[in-house]
Formats: sequence, structure tokens, C-alpha cells
Amino acid sequence: MQGKQVDQNVEPPSQPGTCLGLSPEQQYDFDCAGFLALPGLIAPATVERLLAASVPLRCGTYSQFGSVLNRHPTFSEALFHPAVTAISSQFFGPEFTLKGSVLVFNPAKVGGNGTTGGMRWPSWHRDADHGVHPFHAVAWPCPLLQLRFFIALTATTGAESGGLALYPGSHRAKEDFPFARDGIPTGAVIPVMSPGDCLIMHHATRHTALPNRSALDRFNLQVITTPNWVRSKEQEDVAPEVLATLSEANRKRIVPGKW
Repeated sequence: MQGKQVDQNVEPPSQPGTCLGLSPEQQYDFDCAGFLALPGLIAPATVERLLAASVPLRCGTYSQFGSVLNRHPTFSEALFHPAVTAISSQFFGPEFTLKGSVLVFNPAKVGGNGTTGGMRWPSWHRDADHGVHPFHAVAWPCPLLQLRFFIALTATTGAESGGLALYPGSHRAKEDFPFARDGIPTGAVIPVMSPGDCLIMHHATRHTALPNRSALDRFNLQVITTPNWVRSKEQEDVAPEVLATLSEANRKRIVPGKW
């Protein structure tokens, strides 16, 4: 499933337009599979700035860094990107909420056995509120309560480079995952992604990060949006001094505190 190609040499306009949203065919593909690849969504110059802000967080183990606005202002270019706004508005309406952000670092292999720091096997799961009432169990088929944007800051060429594996249609499956959780089942999809590509995902889609057995570190940035009425334990935590630097429109995208 391929998304609409975006001119990689031109940053999208500051105001979202219909050209930044999904076509009916793309919406159908997303609804069927639970995810959709969007090549070249983020311009190369923006990717370079985002990666430069990410590299200082590099460490020796697989890591996830939340609330990225508190770490560097450059991350606002992804969180409030016009395409993120346009696509989220298609699903949730204009008054959606920016629920969270996560920078994922998957380090290059270490040692002679090809294992990575802190990550040896896949861990298949669904996202959003892994508490008493997980989102994926609220109804069947599960409604879209959380949309995730996986923005590639470095390339992934397949399973060996620590990419993301997804199981198509699993957002509509009531049954538990009928496969071993420490492997990649037949039928799983591992998107090949270049820097600036984006993958959007339904929160109930079964997926996993994979061990990075390549010689290159992998970075991806996740932006999470929800309808305004959704309340969850997951919440973007933005420092007051950082919140004060945002425009009024962008501040309204973030709901401080917990309900």
C-alpha cells in the first residue's frame, strides 16, 4: 500500500489544504489494513533539523523519549506539521488533540552476536491505554480513538534494520494474536522507509519494533492525535515555559494535565 508522493523539495504550505489529506482510496486502504505508508511526507530540510535534535539523545540501549517538545523546540515542526493537522482533521474533525509524542531510538548492533542493546525479540502489541480498559477492547470492530504518525528520520530497509512490523487487518480482529510473540509471522508487513516517509497507524493494529541488526542507528518520531473527547493516561506533558512559546492555536492542541 503506497501513499501519495509529496514533493520532497518543497515544504507543505503553512495552512493545511486538501492536497495534504488522504484520498478516498488511501482512506479505504487505511481502513482495511489499519496502517498506511505516506512516502516523502516531510521535506528533507525538516528531517535534517529533526535528526540533529535527536542525535544528542543517542544512548546504548533501545529507548523511547516522550514529550519531545521539552527536549528541543525543533520537534514542533513535526508535531504541528500541516500534514499531521490535515490528516488528523479528516479522521477527528478540526478540534482534535495532540495527545503525545515519542522519539524512538533503536541502536545499531553491538557485539559479535548481532543483538542490540536491550532488545533481542519482537514484542507484538496494540497501543493506547494498557490499563483496566485498554482502548482496543472498547468495541468491535474497534473505533479509531488514537492515530499514530511514525515519521522516519533514518532509513529502514527491512527486518534487519530494526524497522516496524505490522499485521494487516488486526485492528478489526477480536481474537487474541494467534502467533508466537517472539517472531515475525507470515503475512506481517515490514514497510521500507526512507527519511521523511511517514506511516500512519490505527492504535489497535498489532505491531512491534524489531531488533536492529544493522550497523546504523535508527531514529523515528511518533506523533499521536486523538478526538478531543478521548481521555486517557497517555498525555503530552509540556513544561509551562515551553507551552508559553507556542502559538495560541498550537497550545489549544495540547490539553495539560489529566482528566
